Amino acid sequence: MSILSYFDHVNNGCFILKLQPKERDAFLSKLPNKYRKCYITDQKIEELLSRHNGNISAKKIIQSKIPDPGSVMAGDFGEITAYFILKGKYLPIKLFGPKKWRWKNDRNKALLFTDVIMFDRNDTPSEKDLVVLAEVKTKSTKRTKNPIQQAIEGVQKDYVSRFSRTLIWLKDIYTSVAPNAARIEYLDRFINSQEDKYGKYTKHFKAVAIIDSSFLDNDLEENIEDLEIEDDFEVIVISIDDLKTAYESTYKTMLQTYE
Repeated sequence: MSILSYFDHVNNGCFILKLQPKERDAFLSKLPNKYRKCYITDQKIEELLSRHNGNISAKKIIQSKIPDPGSVMAGDFGEITAYFILKGKYLPIKLFGPKKWRWKNDRNKALLFTDVIMFDRNDTPSEKDLVVLAEVKTKSTKRTKNPIQQAIEGVQKDYVSRFSRTLIWLKDIYTSVAPNAARIEYLDRFINSQEDKYGKYTKHFKAVAIIDSSFLDNDLEENIEDLEIEDDFEVIVISIDDLKTAYESTYKTMLQTYE
């Protein structure tokens, strides 16, 4: 079931999702195991437990992959939430989305590339091939900058140059870090688009803001500079009560998701 079902939807110049208060506990209970697997799979935990001959716990292995409390944890939570929101939003299209958090070199630093990138491609390339890119900003405590505006500014970077660098980085990942020849072939459609042969593929750009509900009205009322690009563009705002507690409790519970 898509996590979208826990939210009320409003279209008001942007797509606003508000977590239903009565659904908060049920929603948060679904997250720890699902989000932890964006960092490390059960199979990888089992492999590491075997290598350590029982001298290290699954909890310690998980802890070595996820960020400590702070801004990176908040940012990762926002990105992963956007990842699953977009997966649900595009159904029945089943987007392929690399779980890039598995390839962090430093768990307490954010990756430099596009926050969320997802694809849909037929066996035979065509103009219907799709890439969805999202810049995600999270606001769980009071600060001066508006996360909606920040996300829009980040989309501009994706549009100009970061998208292409992200594709190359992913290809490098599938070449040496997580070797996968099929994924390389899949990505080459978007890296080497061959428009004369297959036609252009479609690009959807998303500016996503994950906001504590106490700041929502004020941030929505501020003057936001829109973005003019040739491709499809959408602003998505996700509102969650007591966001800081939500993400901190999710990450704490992640440590107990492998028994």
